[in-house]
Amino acid sequence: MRLLEPIKVGKIELKNRVMFPPMTTGYEGRDGTIVEQSFNFYKRLAEGGVSYIVLGDVAPVNTISPTPKLFHDGQIEAFRKLADAVHEFDCKLGIQIFHPEYDVEALAELFRKGDMEGGRAKMRHDMVHFIQEVTEEQLNSILDKIGECVKRAQSAGVDIIEVHGDRLIGSFCSTLINRRTDSYGGSFENRIRFALRVVDKIREVAPDICIDYKLPVVTENPLRGKGGLMIDEAVEFAKILERSGVDMIRTGKPYRKYERYDSCDGNTAILFHVKIYQTDQRSSLYSGILSGTYRHTGERRSTDRKWCLRHRGSGTLSSGRSGLCKETRSRRRKTHPSLYDVQ
Repeated sequence: MRLLEPIKVGKIELKNRVMFPPMTTGYEGRDGTIVEQSFNFYKRLAEGGVSYIVLGDVAPVNTISPTPKLFHDGQIEAFRKLADAVHEFDCKLGIQIFHPEYDVEALAELFRKGDMEGGRAKMRHDMVHFIQEVTEEQLNSILDKIGECVKRAQSAGVDIIEVHGDRLIGSFCSTLINRRTDSYGGSFENRIRFALRVVDKIREVAPDICIDYKLPVVTENPLRGKGGLMIDEAVEFAKILERSGVDMIRTGKPYRKYERYDSCDGNTAILFHVKIYQTDQRSSLYSGILSGTYRHTGERRSTDRKWCLRHRGSGTLSSGRSGLCKETRSRRRKTHPSLYDVQ
């Protein structure tokens, strides 16, 4: 399998297997709108040859986080301008739907009042307890806002919606964080309930859009990450996501409790792919309907990334931190294909 071959994903085709994963750049405006700096950065990536760019941590609400946001109609035009620009280079644009694990509205109100100490105390509390305290009504409101965000993205020409399966969603899935005793806690089926409701909401408002999913896998021995699933549950959840209409899955290390790296170590990514194959060799996750679009993202050791491509476990290769340093890296893959041949 060569990196420069096209690959079919759902109803779209990527021109090659090189993508730029969701990373928070801080290049957006104060309200999260795409401004000149972020526009130029992503346009250069598309011009450099990547087939798929994901804007990381796109919030459907007005959070205090310095990330992209798409929470009102006035932001649509800036996203449309970016989508049109990358499409000129046959590059697909995705947004990673993200909701933090804290009460966004309550925290914003405290900061609006100038109560900085109260805001900091609320943040510290929610990072530990919000997952236990958030109500069904609040969750329904979050789902509605996600649906509205997806509608705006689709009207702006965005090609792919990636579910940020970490943070709030990953906290629900986690046995290490979720201590609820209602229909969102306890059993595996309950813990993944909110994640599946998010996928269903996206399908409801945008039936034909391509859905990507960041699936955080907790690494064991030593323990790395908390807001995600242990590997055996992650394998089962991946199959459920496929049946729910997800077109792509990206394995990642849970970003929780201020840990620095956002990727599985190579062994965890490889083990994830092997376990899927061992549990169901006929699964479309491995043999074709998803076009092998499991991908291992962010790992620094190229041998691990090549393994995932060579052994049918991954369909694409992402270039994140290296892409930040050199937006034209994908063009180099085109001019020097032998350096990146993983047949």
